[in-house]
Formats: sequence, C-alpha cells, structure tokens
Amino acid sequence: MKKLIKKPVKTPLLSCLLGGVLLVTLPASAAFRTGQVGGGSFTAAAAATDTDPHWAIGTDPDSNPVMPADAAQAAAAFANDISLSVSAGDALAFADTNSDGTVDTHEFVLALSAAASLNAVNTAENGIYARAYASEIAQLSQLTATALQAAIDAGNSWAVNVPVVANSNLALSDNGEHTQSLGIIDAAGLSVASGGLVQTSYIVTHSEGADASNKFSIDDTGNVVLASGVTFADLSPGSYTIALQVDDDNAKSYQKTATVTVALSLSNEAGCILNTNIQASDFSVLGGNPVTQRIAEVRVTIVNGNNDDRLFIKNNLPTKSADRWTWYNVSGGAGSTYFNNVTAIYDQSELTLTLAHNVGLSVAKWGAAFAQVGYLSVADSPPARRELSFFIGSQIPYEINDVFHYYEYVAANKIHWSTASFHAANKRLYGLQGYLATIVTAAENSFIQPKLEGQGWIGLSDRRFERYRYASNWEWRTGPEAGQRAVYTNWSAGEPNNAPGIGCTPYELAQGEDFVHYYSDNGKWNDYCMTSKNITGYYVEYGGLELQQPDLTETMVYNLAQDGVFCSSASVTD
Repeated sequence: MKKLIKKPVKTPLLSCLLGGVLLVTLPASAAFRTGQVGGGSFTAAAAATDTDPHWAIGTDPDSNPVMPADAAQAAAAFANDISLSVSAGDALAFADTNSDGTVDTHEFVLALSAAASLNAVNTAENGIYARAYASEIAQLSQLTATALQAAIDAGNSWAVNVPVVANSNLALSDNGEHTQSLGIIDAAGLSVASGGLVQTSYIVTHSEGADASNKFSIDDTGNVVLASGVTFADLSPGSYTIALQVDDDNAKSYQKTATVTVALSLSNEAGCILNTNIQASDFSVLGGNPVTQRIAEVRVTIVNGNNDDRLFIKNNLPTKSADRWTWYNVSGGAGSTYFNNVTAIYDQSELTLTLAHNVGLSVAKWGAAFAQVGYLSVADSPPARRELSFFIGSQIPYEINDVFHYYEYVAANKIHWSTASFHAANKRLYGLQGYLATIVTAAENSFIQPKLEGQGWIGLSDRRFERYRYASNWEWRTGPEAGQRAVYTNWSAGEPNNAPGIGCTPYELAQGEDFVHYYSDNGKWNDYCMTSKNITGYYVEYGGLELQQPDLTETMVYNLAQDGVFCSSASVTD
C-alpha cells in the first residue's frame, strides 16, 4: 500500500530552439583574441570573477578545465554511491589526491573548497553535498566564479539527510483511536506536520491475512491511525506488525529512505486491566518514614499465567528483544515526576515485570508507579480471572508461620564468624533487623540454595557444647531461634568433622571447628574454625525478630469478564 503525504511539483529543464538552431548567448566578458578569430577559438576574458584554473573555462587556451559534462558524470557516479573513475588528462584528474584512479565525494568537495573565490563549500561527512554540487554545476553553461558560487549555494539547499522516524516519540493511547505519533522528519530536517515532504508505504501482517493492511492508515501528520470506518473492536487479537517505509520526496533530494517496524499486541476481547487499584497506602516499611526510605526495585508477577499474558507500562512504548520488553525513562500518570530514571523490564519466561530506579524511590512513589502497570491477554479467548502479585523490593520473601523472611549474601573475604555476626545484626532491610541466617527446614534450605554466591557463614555453632562432640549439640546462636538446638541440618558427606584447616589461630586450632558455613555450589553445610581463610562472606536473614512486619506484598485478583477493557501494548524496532 502506498500513501503520498505531500508531492512537490517538479519543473523539467527545457531547452530553447529557434528554427532548429540552439541559441547560445555569450557572456559580456567573452572576447575573441587576435589571430584566433579564423580558428574560431573562444576564451573568457581573465577577470576577478574567475576562479581556480581547473574550474574556469578558457583561462588558458591550452588548459583542460572542468566542463559541466564532467560534473554531470560525477553526479551520476555519486548518485549510485560510487566514486568517479578518472585517467590522466581527464578534467577532474587533479582532484584524485590519493592517486587511486577515482574521485570520491570527499575529494570532490575538497577540490571545490580549494578554489579561493568560492565560499560555503560544505566538506562535512566525507562530502555529503558532493552529489548536490555536481548536479548543480552540470546545469551551468560556463564555470565562472559567479556561476560556480550560485551552484554551491543551490547545492546547499538540497535535502541530503536520511528521513527520520523518531521512535522515542511513539506512544499508544489507551482509547479506541490508537493514534501513534511516528515523528517523521524529511531529509531537509522538516517534520511532516510542518510541511516536510515524504512518501510513506507500509505493509501490515497479521494472522487474519491480507485484510490486515486495510485496518490502518498513515495520516497527513505522519501518524499511524485506524483506517476510515475501522473501530478498535474491528481489530483481531494477536500481534499486528506494521513495516513502514519513509522515502524523502523533496524536489532536490537524494531520495533517501528510512524504515521502521511497529509491532502492536492487541486484544479486542476486553482482555485488559488498566486500573490495578493499587495504592501507596497498600504498602509499608518499619522504622522510618515511608516517604523518605529509598527502595531500588519493585516487581509485579502474574500468578499461574501463560505465554498469552503480558504486563506493560501504560502510555509508554517499549522495545522488544526475544521474550523481553523494556521501557526506558518511564513517565506518565499521577507519578510522572517520579519516573525520570525508571527502567521497566517484562520477562515473558518469568511472567514478571521489574521496575528499577537508579538511586531508589520511596514506598509512596513506588505505589504510584504500580498505578501505571497494565495487564493484557493476547489470547483469542482471554481468561475469566487473573491474579497479580505486587512486591516492593527486589527480595523474594519466604514465608514461615505467616511471617515473611528475606535473605542476602554479603561478600566479605576471610571474615571471622564473630565479625560477620556483628555486621549482620547491624543491617536493616525494610526496617527489619538482620542476623546470620538460621535454616530450620529442608524447604527453607531449598529456597536459599539458588541464591548461594559463596562460602558464607550461617548462625549455627557447637562451641558451647563442643566438649560433647555430638551433632545433636549444635545450636543456633542468632535470630529468633537463638539458643535452640538444631533439629534440621544439611551436612555435607563426612561433616561435621571438627578438623581445623587453613587460617585457624592457635586458639582456634585447640577449639576445633565450631562454626558452620554454606558450600557455595550445593546448599550443603560444613564446619570451620571461626577464623578460617576459606570463607568468602556471610548470609543475612531478615524477619522474625519484630512483633510487627512490613507490608511489602499485595495480591489482587481481577475479573476480566467484568472489569476487562480493550487495550494494546506495542514495541518498535529500527
């Protein structure tokens, strides 16, 4: 489908013939030299208006100046993105500065700029204006300085750039119009809305077949719109891909082309939730003002979803790579002033949308950000219900007796167990006090195992009972289980063996291995002396020490049959 946005009127070059004889008017400065009239030789009189001998016709009867026909050959070569071939004796051979037998665009404009009486020769971008200059010079009848300068000035008015489709300006509305601003700019730097001249063509593909192209149009301001008579309800579920080509259409133009692909995921089965009803007051942290405490990351997860489910940021357009959609500098809605540095990523494999801020936002501001999240089903028949979980923070909690626990690995090479325990107790997360992790069930151990990053201390020790040398005397020294014997353990084969190793002080050698750490690869436990040099860090657990708990999670169930609306998500690639 081809759509002409604005077509300029082009005036052909006319030759004037009278009685079959081409009339040529000689310039006022022209003169025949004495002794040359019989031979018919003609030369332009030398004058201040003449320029470099290579360009001025007739400054020397024996010279080989550039003729308009030579410029025409150069223009033809440059139009095909090739250099002009030259040989010794050719008029433009002097411009072959690297002696490779060709004159490229850069060499051509440098040869022009070397003429002392020429101004405003643009030598940028390796001679981007060479084709324009050569085309204008080819139209001259003689190459005086005045005529050449006029050709240079005319060449500088050519449209030489590639049209622009400004992806950063794209935005889909949430109403049924689905107008999408493409921000098209022609090769002269003018937007289509301001009179820029381009032609656009596009092909729309969709599972519904060839009829897909009839559903959309490009309006006079360069926007993707629904075609006349088409409503949002007429669109089929799934992904429409619009392959758009923009050709510059200025009269004096290089006719350069830009392309962009717009992919729209649509649902016309009311399979979308735009109002999640999530508010900042749904969340809280302990021990401080929730307005000032900064949290770097939040997440939204689809519970028991599938590959037809999407999460997106309203009024913002993402880029897509494989099964990941990314929104940069999220903006819009009530929280627009908060989101200048927010990046959002939806991972289809995990059905999770992650929003991150470079320096962190308060709980209150993240609550406002959640209001910008939408849900979309691209299935032909959207589900009747969908459950979404909203999490403040990057930590995924583990629930023990209705209390959420969080875990963190802290890298600290060769740290002593006692020092690690001290630092852990001074750490805070969402207002919760930290402590060396206490693992009381196999399920908790399995939850922690994928998060292991190094050989790190946990809160288990038998120092108080070491004289008995029985495994049953291992006790938790930290957290809510402090002072309790360990009922669950996950020792590595042959452990605990109370065999001091590298880095143990003389005192520790005498005491034996009384403190426990995780192996980094398999979730198994081992005993070390307190000062072991094999340790790379420690594991901090939060939760269980406080009577109150932060409210960091909100789960909502949505009835799509009742609350669902029409909507779309979209992505753009160059």
